[in-house]
Amino acid sequence: MQIYDEYCPILLNQFKSREYNEFATFDAALDEFYSKIESQKVNQQQKAKEESAAQRLNKIKLDQVSHLTFNAPMQFSYCISHSISFSVGGYYYLFGAMVKM
Repeated sequence: MQIYDEYCPILLNQFKSREYNEFATFDAALDEFYSKIESQKVNQQQKAKEESAAQRLNKIKLDQVSHLTFNAPMQFSYCISHSISFSVGGYYYLFGAMVKM
């Protein structure tokens, strides 16, 4: 992909070592330069959007993985605590029933 970053009406010595294109008229050179610059800007913006979307997707994936690995032990602990509280509640119910008799 050729990147345009400069245009001149004549070839200057400082640009002879770089790759260059010659056009029949200066107007043709300007038209080519600005049309290519616009397409380069659009391509860069599209690439930036794609990279941003990929970064957001990776962040979401990492967040979900960390949530799953963090949440699994919590669910197990919740099940244990729920069964303990249910058992304790059952004992209080039985104890309360015995006291009333």
